[in-house]
Amino acid sequence: MRGEPLENVFGRGFLTERMSRTDQQTGPGTVELTGKAFEFVAGWPKTTGDALFASLIAEIDASIATAEPDDKTGLERFRDFAVGIGRDVIVGVLTQQAQKLNP
Repeated sequence: MRGEPLENVFGRGFLTERMSRTDQQTGPGTVELTGKAFEFVAGWPKTTGDALFASLIAEIDASIATAEPDDKTGLERFRDFAVGIGRDVIVGVLTQQAQKLNP
């Protein structure tokens, strides 16, 4: 038995047991952070569509801030579309692509 607090962390998918414990040990043999744990504590690597969408919008905003007037208009239009009716479509595509990269 690992104990309730540690069991909760395992059960939520933040840790994985790499080596089973022996009868003399009171805890897991060896543990490793999962991808979910890295994403939760450090935002790395971003695998959810929502997280990737937020990064995309931040990059568009940064580009708008430094863009020439002609480019700025197009970026603003795309951003308006992305945060409006296009959001669900974009998040869906980003989620699918992230799952392909991080199976």
